This record gives sequence, C-alpha cells and structure tokens, in this order.
Amino acid sequence: MTQSDQTAPLRLGLIGRAHGLGGAFRVVGAAEWYAFAPGATLLLDGEPRALLSVAGTQQSPILELEGITSREQAAAVLGHALEVRASDAPAPEDDAFWVRDLVGMRARCGERELGEVTDVLERPANDVLVLRLRDGREHLVPFTREAVPGVDVPGRVLELAEAFAEPLGE
Repeated sequence: MTQSDQTAPLRLGLIGRAHGLGGAFRVVGAAEWYAFAPGATLLLDGEPRALLSVAGTQQSPILELEGITSREQAAAVLGHALEVRASDAPAPEDDAFWVRDLVGMRARCGERELGEVTDVLERPANDVLVLRLRDGREHLVPFTREAVPGVDVPGRVLELAEAFAEPLGE
C-alpha cells in the first residue's frame, strides 16, 4: 500500500464459519469502528454485496450478504476478507487515524532519521510496521505504544523507542 492509496477498501474482518443452514456467517476480528447495518454495501473479493441482515454482537456479528444463500456458499468464502469502500467508512474520531495513514510516514528515534514506513501487516496480536531503513534494509516493528510512543499524523512522523530503532543484532 502506498501513501496515495487512500481510497483502498478498509478491512472489516474475515468471514468465519457458517451460521445455520442459510448463507449467514460469523465475522472474525470484526472492526470495532464499524457498525454493521442492513442495507450497507460491503465488499467481498472486491465485489459489492448488500448487507441483508445482522445478528450477534458487535464483537462477533453474524451477517447475511446478497448472493450467499446456503451454508455451502458461506463455507466457500471462509477466511475471505470483508471490506468497505473508504468513501463509505465513518471518519476517524478525534486524535485517531486509519492504520493505512502510517504508510509513507518517516520513522525516527529522537533526532535520528531511521527510514520510512512502507507497509503495515495485520497480525493477530498487533499490527506490524514494515520500515525501509535509510541503508535499504527492511525492519519490522510491532505497532504498540511501547515500540511506537509517538505518532504525528499531520507531520507524517513516527517516533520509535530506542529499543526498537534498529534490527536485532545491530
């Protein structure tokens, strides 16, 4: 993802196991910032699908999408990403940002320039920043408060803690 990729769809979660005999399914890792509501247009494999019904909880919603009418069809898309167009997503709250906004930011530790964020990997425990260091090496940093104590979105700068500023063994 590049900094200019601000129109890329936003992930809402992954399609989980089928629920019942119809086409309903659970959403695994449902985004806390998105309120699923019937009538919304979601993306499955990049294709728009109308959200027909919502049950379950915000943390573990059970959805029915247009075009998925059987347990077998729901099972066939198990593990696929469920997304929403960036233009259909709510604006981030004050002092919040989209993870994709991190791509292209400069990374530094104190006054020392380290490199640039080239990607953000989604992982179960926490996201991981992929940095391209000034010398061309790639460096992975967990996106946690301990590792990244400062994020200046308008200034396009991340502040890394000293312990995470260099790859291990350096």
